[in-house]
Amino acid sequence: IDWKTNRIRYEPMDTHQLGLYAYGIHKEFNVEQVTGTLHFLRYYKRPTETKLFTKKEMTEARDWALRIVYEIENKRYLLNQGKEYPELFQAKPSSQCQHCPFAVQCHYLFSKIEKGAVNL
Repeated sequence: IDWKTNRIRYEPMDTHQLGLYAYGIHKEFNVEQVTGTLHFLRYYKRPTETKLFTKKEMTEARDWALRIVYEIENKRYLLNQGKEYPELFQAKPSSQCQHCPFAVQCHYLFSKIEKGAVNL
């Protein structure tokens, strides 16, 4: 069970989070299927969304995470080689920026890009 405080409900397959948890349980206990449940604390009617994950779906979630890790590590390597930050990590301002420790830097850079002061 993953306890969620979100204001908006979503389905278990909308993210890879439950699939990754299920993969961990699959590896630890050598099971072929794992049931994952999102429990939304702000909802009284239909507060849960449940999904039975197959080995294939768990592996797909793991593979997605590995691709992201490799992408980030490759970009970090390029940064250490002198490649410019804006070219590697594109700014995508959204409502999630309020949770990011780099929001001020990112919004500053993004505003310069929008004004045409920076070419990528």
